[in-house]
Amino acid sequence: MAMLIFYTIYLHLGSGPRWGSDQETVEYCSGMWRAIFFVDNLVDDGITQCMGWGWYLQNDMQLFILSLGFLLIYSIKPWLSKLSISLAIIASCIYTYIWTYNHNITVLTHLSDFTSWNDFVENIYFKPWSRVPPYLYGLFVGLWFV
Repeated sequence: MAMLIFYTIYLHLGSGPRWGSDQETVEYCSGMWRAIFFVDNLVDDGITQCMGWGWYLQNDMQLFILSLGFLLIYSIKPWLSKLSISLAIIASCIYTYIWTYNHNITVLTHLSDFTSWNDFVENIYFKPWSRVPPYLYGLFVGLWFV
């Protein structure tokens, strides 16, 4: 519903000096199928997302679908599910570490660090495989106490 409002009505609701600055992102909504199927953050590295904040909803849905696989494994062999969740967390942390090390991404504390911000956002911040550890940790703890 939010996507339909954003795509059709949003730009006609206001005025002002900054109003309409989202025109470019609204034009990206012509490929609305990506947002409907929750893959907008994966297509074109997330640069041409319909809604700028949609990546978060897409990550949540992608991680939810991933967790269904772990829950299926849990219903068959609980120990295997816990092991695979742990390995996925470790793999995600290793991937993120190696990618940031290879691209010389440091903590964004100085003005000069922001030159690499776009690379970081497109390849780490928007991607579910980099944001999965807290989600899987919560799943792991939930399964541990079941």
